[in-house]
Amino acid sequence: MGNQGFIRDQKMKALDDRTFDVQRPNMRVTVHLSGIGAENARKSCEYLADQVFRGTVNVLISTGFACGLKPEIKPGDITVDFGRSDISIAEKLDRISARLGTGFHKGVFWCANRPLMSAKDKHAISQKSGAIAGEMESQSVYEFCKNRKISFGSFRAVSDALDQNLPSAALRLSPDGSAGFGFWKTVFTNPAEWPDLIRLSRSAHAAEKNLRRALELFLKEIES
Repeated sequence: MGNQGFIRDQKMKALDDRTFDVQRPNMRVTVHLSGIGAENARKSCEYLADQVFRGTVNVLISTGFACGLKPEIKPGDITVDFGRSDISIAEKLDRISARLGTGFHKGVFWCANRPLMSAKDKHAISQKSGAIAGEMESQSVYEFCKNRKISFGSFRAVSDALDQNLPSAALRLSPDGSAGFGFWKTVFTNPAEWPDLIRLSRSAHAAEKNLRRALELFLKEIES
């Protein structure tokens, strides 16, 4: 989630309903919307490597949204998983930090087996792990890349802060972040969650805007 603006900015061509592609001056860039969770991420890696690129993948980047797991990390900030990312990719991300115009944090991601919906859950993981951000896909992509000897990197924009509770409707969003019938049904049957939904809408907007800029700067850094 969070890559739709970048897809539009790059004028990417749709290869299918989840895969988008563009030829830049020095490289081909493909974005695939995997959906939530490790299994979806693993299947997406296999699809990209074996069917789209047919074994010629050089770099796989796991990107999108994450929750912040430190009080100083705010919605819209960019976080980088220095624990798993190849050092060459991590260094490129570090070099763009001054040009981002937002918070930039290096550390380790917590890869959860379920969405961290409540501030209570996030505080517990923060205290236990020391991680800077939580998401669900990077470990699966990392393991795939390690087995296939593909360069790997992971960076995310923070869509929700440590103290932020998420509305249950967030679980009903489609892989591209769009809201269908299930989402709106959940929204209208849970009015007590509306303040959380409004807050998430604002913080996710900041995350999407900054992720677009981070992706573009990262690609320029690779091309330079």
